[in-house]
Amino acid sequence: MPTPPRRAALTTLVLVLVPWSLLQVLGGLLPLPGVDPARVVNGMLVPPVGVVGALVEPVVWAWAVTAAVSAMAQRDRPVRRALRALPTVCAALLAGAGTVLVAFLVLGLVLPAAGESVWVVAVLLALPVAAFLVRFALVLPIAVLDERRGREAFRTAFAGVRGQAVGFAVFLLLGVAAPALLYGWAFARPEEHVTGHVQGVLAWLLRDATLVAVVALQASALLVAHRNMSRPTLLPAPGPEARAPASGRRTQRLGRLTVPLGLAAVLLPAGLVGGVLAAERLPEVTVHTSDLPHRMIAVGWPTERGPILVGQSWFDDCLDDQCRNRRRTDLSVTMYEPYGGAAFGADGSVYALGQHELEQCDAQRICRGARAG
Repeated sequence: MPTPPRRAALTTLVLVLVPWSLLQVLGGLLPLPGVDPARVVNGMLVPPVGVVGALVEPVVWAWAVTAAVSAMAQRDRPVRRALRALPTVCAALLAGAGTVLVAFLVLGLVLPAAGESVWVVAVLLALPVAAFLVRFALVLPIAVLDERRGREAFRTAFAGVRGQAVGFAVFLLLGVAAPALLYGWAFARPEEHVTGHVQGVLAWLLRDATLVAVVALQASALLVAHRNMSRPTLLPAPGPEARAPASGRRTQRLGRLTVPLGLAAVLLPAGLVGGVLAAERLPEVTVHTSDLPHRMIAVGWPTERGPILVGQSWFDDCLDDQCRNRRRTDLSVTMYEPYGGAAFGADGSVYALGQHELEQCDAQRICRGARAG
């Protein structure tokens, strides 16, 4: 008897996502050139986010979703099969990102002239963008289940959606886009909502467990969409390998232990985080934002100085690593993201950029403003 699809999907997701979570923890502990070490903020480990990590994470996410689609369809070797389809899947991701970027550029060009009709322009622009994104999303299950690569996968996706674009768009919006957006919103800055090491470990565990659930939901939605595509002659019927996967026979020995072992594996990164926090080898800062008049903009930690907390029109010099005592300096500029931000010098100086003005405060907290070009 083959492994049930849900158990196979859980095993597959654990094989992809747990190593990635462990790598995030370990990557913050290794001294890498040009990369700040991980820090503990409010009791939660915050690994550094570099350009490489920001580029790799979407690829790992796509790999996990693709592998879960293959596992739910009871295909053999889902992780390896998804890895072979990853170049085509990444091409679809780039095409989708490029489509969204072009749409924003076009919207930005028409904004000054659109005036009050900007929402009408945005809706009219969203329709073709959604139609393209639906087709790019369906490239993923086509590449892994039908083993179509490159242009052939894109042609199959465009042909299969013909006449059903609206239905597919609504379904994939609810099953694929909405869970990803909710996950990003909920775990954008989890360290702001924890107090203490125990909550920090639990927050890490909750983040990993939620990611597994979100990816499983996305894979299920893509699999359902793939099965409902109209393709009278484009896609061949699954072969004997698909109907009787060898993976089912190999994993049958695990039986009911699949789910407990998968859940135990999800605990590994959180356990490693707990060990790192208990070792107390990383710089730690406690930021209480409840008594701050405005939201935080940035946090800096110069060498041999306490942390620096930057708000919209002020910054605090922490007189100790726990930031229990602070010395506030008011700024003449007001920073509103994404138009403004803050940067820090090695000597503890602060550079605050407002929408039209730059202010520099040196290590002695003497501030000078200049008009930004």
